[in-house]
Amino acid sequence: MGKRETFLKSIVYNSFKNYDYQKLNLGQLKKSEYYNEALGIYKKLGGIQIDIPFNYRKWDISTDSFTIELDEELHFNRYRLSTLNSKIYTQSPLRNILDIHNYMAHCVNYEGNCLKAGGYSGKWKNDSTEKQFLRSNAFGNLEGNGSSRWKQRAFYDFAKDISSLFINVPFYRISIYENFNGLSIGDILDNENEYLLLNYLKIRLKLKL
Repeated sequence: MGKRETFLKSIVYNSFKNYDYQKLNLGQLKKSEYYNEALGIYKKLGGIQIDIPFNYRKWDISTDSFTIELDEELHFNRYRLSTLNSKIYTQSPLRNILDIHNYMAHCVNYEGNCLKAGGYSGKWKNDSTEKQFLRSNAFGNLEGNGSSRWKQRAFYDFAKDISSLFINVPFYRISIYENFNGLSIGDILDNENEYLLLNYLKIRLKLKL
């Protein structure tokens, strides 16, 4: 867990209790209307397993009133852009969790930041991701097969978005590139500006903090 997420959690959990939701499993997904779309996205990313690898982490912040994902540098690249082209972001309640046009733009405009933060070591590939997707290129080379870890992260973000449809509380994605009062959310978190963060959460999530 990074410094930004730690600070965001400290602010949220000061007012709301942590609540642990049951993860959506592959069996439940297969019975839903979203399975074929999820399978298509997985294959589009270069997935090579027969069954979708549906072992994503739980939400960054989870309360009995809402859940939050904080999207930092590693979440904005061509693979996440590919998942955002899914019809589920315009034909389901997911259209309310993020500004799809801004998120798509961030995936294009800030892929260089993703490369600086994750173009090496286990952030580029590992044994698990190489089994789930086509074998990665050399570190930092996004041509062709690119990065299996980036693909896995993009798919897990997509999986979490689908999973949010199976719980009865609002789900929000917060991007570090989003602006509030002339500053990026990343800057607000980096500077641990409690006043601005509280005001942002009150407006964005309509919370009483």
